Amino acid sequence: MINEKTARIGIEVITKSIHMLNQRNTQELLSTFHAPHVIISESETLIYRTVKELENNYWSDFYRRAGDQWHHTVIDWTQPIHASETKAHIFMQFSRYSADDKLLTCERALWIINQRNGIWAAQGRSSFNTN
Repeated sequence: MINEKTARIGIEVITKSIHMLNQRNTQELLSTFHAPHVIISESETLIYRTVKELENNYWSDFYRRAGDQWHHTVIDWTQPIHASETKAHIFMQFSRYSADDKLLTCERALWIINQRNGIWAAQGRSSFNTN
């Protein structure tokens, strides 16, 4: 069963995260992640154990994954898979684009959003390139 309220909150966290990513707003972007935070891609697993590790490494790790041509990311769709009172699994697809709107990559991802100490944020993400 899917808790609709939690599913909406999960999608709101993802939406804010991508919006802050596109704005390059580090403080607000990192507020959408809990630490520890785990990112599992096809080629590597990153574990940010503390907020300080996120602050020090997130952008360099992101550009290494997204590439130098990355300009912005668009959420193509979201689909709640599971949602309880305190946790949601949101399946989604996003596309990354260059400044001239050339599609760079399209990926599907599972975001794990949970509530810790009254704060909703992403605890982890796993993505697959669909190109």
